Amino acid sequence: MNGNVEIKNLNIQLGDLGRRRLNLEFLNSIKEINGYLLISNTSIERLNFENLYLIRGDQLVDGSSLIITNNLNLGSVILLNLKHIENGTVRIKNNQKLCYIHTINWNEFFVYPNERRVILGNNSIECKKHENVCKQKNVFQNIIYENNYWSENICQKRK
Repeated sequence: MNGNVEIKNLNIQLGDLGRRRLNLEFLNSIKEINGYLLISNTSIERLNFENLYLIRGDQLVDGSSLIITNNLNLGSVILLNLKHIENGTVRIKNNQKLCYIHTINWNEFFVYPNERRVILGNNSIECKKHENVCKQKNVFQNIIYENNYWSENICQKRK
């Protein structure tokens, strides 16, 4: 996508849609974002960017290329195929119901190792405990990664 992706100030009440659900499946078609990804002030419960593999960060918001902040009901953001964040920091804060985001190994995504992550005020205590363990081995570095989750049952992929 040439530009930025912003999902903000989107508050959907059950009465607004009745039994219909907000269809955000178009997000799965996004593979690259040249600028930043901003998810802010929404009542959405789950977002899935199934095919997103690159955030370039050519444009930033206060130095960040991935910003997830102040979402009341957001329980998971799944960036299953994300491989690289080329520029900018990751800022994820004040998402009262966001689980598992603190388990992600963000170092995997940064091209430059000195990029920062700010992950504060999210729901890491009340997340459902896993029966399955995400366990993967990096044969080149002889490292075993475990317990890195995007959601209750979706593990972080390794490069």
